[in-house]
Amino acid sequence: MKKVIIVAVLLFFTGVVGLIVSCDKVKEPYMKVTDVSDCPVPAFPDFPAPAKTVLIEEFTGHKCVYCPTGAYDLDLIQQQSYGSRVIVLEIHASSLADPEDGNYSLDLRPDTHGEELYTDFLVTGEPSAMFNREKLDGTTYAYLTPSTWQAKAEQVLAETPVLSMQIINEYDATTRKLCSHVRTRFLTASTQNLKIALYVAEDSIIGYQSNNNSAVGTTPEISNYVFMNVMRDEFVGTYGETFTSGGVAQDSTMIRTYKKTLNTTWVDRHCKVVAYVYDDDSKAILQAVEAKVIE
Repeated sequence: MKKVIIVAVLLFFTGVVGLIVSCDKVKEPYMKVTDVSDCPVPAFPDFPAPAKTVLIEEFTGHKCVYCPTGAYDLDLIQQQSYGSRVIVLEIHASSLADPEDGNYSLDLRPDTHGEELYTDFLVTGEPSAMFNREKLDGTTYAYLTPSTWQAKAEQVLAETPVLSMQIINEYDATTRKLCSHVRTRFLTASTQNLKIALYVAEDSIIGYQSNNNSAVGTTPEISNYVFMNVMRDEFVGTYGETFTSGGVAQDSTMIRTYKKTLNTTWVDRHCKVVAYVYDDDSKAILQAVEAKVIE
């Protein structure tokens, strides 16, 4: 192939997600893209005033006795005045998330994606939380002590945002087809190698949860525990896809469209989409956004 030019714009007339590829000859394997021609891009509202968001990825499991306390502390963080800027994904991973016969037969693991993240980010136990995947102490991605999590979140929220993001979901309840449109604006020029990733999460799932803290529920287990922000599945792989490589000018705006059919076991009115852009070299998430499937 002599020449490849990739331009990050949405092709309305082909349905290719955010990519133009121009070349003299393409050799196998060919690029695989999802046809989103049946997902026309809606009109977006104006971007709101720039504000930094933090994506908190908490590793948890229904057989983890400390995890209800972690979830309780995350809920308290979201209840603060900056709550709308705090986005949570609960990632059920490790042997403590494995289903088994009896009370703990519920499987909340997001296929293999949770285990991949658990391993790649060197998580050592549950509950652990990552804050925009930043090494806030210079060495660690995931932090084990829930009482320190609010300070970690505030540390990230104090940063100056470099991106603004919006998301619009369009959903057909009959076919369960979900079209997710993500618009991003660069508040500063960028030379980073960036990727974009999207996940579906589900709220209000009822099941058994081990617990050792009577202040947050019955012990030694909660029979009607409400699982929130449960990572269900991805749109474009565990680590998403290339967003930009090289120079992007300040105030550049990009739109990407993605499509997914919701699993019939998920309650659509309890589902939401979380999208984020991150630096592929440092793995730090620059900005995140979420929106319900059904508003």
